[in-house]
Amino acid sequence: MIDQTAGAIINQLTITKEQVHGYESEYVEDFLIKDTSSFADAVVDYYYKELSSGKSLGLSSLDEGFVMRRAELTLVTGISSHGKTQILMQWVHKLTKESKGLIMSMEMRPEITLARLCKIALGRNSTGSPPTEKFIREYCKEKNEKIYIYDQQQETTSADIFASIIYAKEVLDCEFVVVDSLMTVADIGGDGDMGYNEQKKFINKLSVLCKALDIHIFLVAHLRKVTDELSAPDAQAIYGSSNIRNLTDNILMVYRNKLKEKWAMEESKTPEELRVIPDCLVYIQKQRNFPYEGKFGFYFNKNSLTYQESPV
Repeated sequence: MIDQTAGAIINQLTITKEQVHGYESEYVEDFLIKDTSSFADAVVDYYYKELSSGKSLGLSSLDEGFVMRRAELTLVTGISSHGKTQILMQWVHKLTKESKGLIMSMEMRPEITLARLCKIALGRNSTGSPPTEKFIREYCKEKNEKIYIYDQQQETTSADIFASIIYAKEVLDCEFVVVDSLMTVADIGGDGDMGYNEQKKFINKLSVLCKALDIHIFLVAHLRKVTDELSAPDAQAIYGSSNIRNLTDNILMVYRNKLKEKWAMEESKTPEELRVIPDCLVYIQKQRNFPYEGKFGFYFNKNSLTYQESPV
């Protein structure tokens, strides 16, 4: 009796090949199951277009491992005061020579953001003095309708972030957005299950927007407080839910070389030995769509506030 009952249940759960092929519904277009031939063109494009696509951030050695590709979410993280925002502004300056971008920096006043960009624009020619008034006005004019600033300080909401990103793409035709930082989004903070769930939804929505709008988003995230800054932390130290790192496409860790600074203070290495040691390391700790992880060293020019590929 038991066997017969079990057999009847199994028969009810079994769908035959004939039933599948004979299925008709007004909602059939909603099914997302496709055969492999449907993706052949996309796979060819991935190998011969996507992997070689993307825009340089202006540091040619970094191009070997990372470029800005459309439809991706990149987490930029690192220890506090290690240069996350500084190097991002350098990338913004380079990218906006040919693309439009929105900067959403709740941690920095708009005039300070633009002041840094003006300094970066001076490049190696900078003497350390402030840019002239003429240079500042010309730079702002040159970048008009190239760089857009979200004029909100201290904190904002996830709804405003999402709305601004959509506006940046659909109205302003921006190719990338910088959100600095995750901690300033007021409605997703806090430890515990509730806070972590809100963070997961926020990161997932950013990822969806990247793909739906075909844009790149750089999101700055802070680390938990570290006791030793003499070695670079990994992505496990990102403050908040593990979904922050799990749902992003790329993770870039910016690390200020504290060991070099220690050697300089102790005078345990000669000036020439110190000169060739990088001031900053950028670790590519995750790339979902590109097969590269590694690190790149750069040298900081205090006069122009820029990172360079050779000793200053």
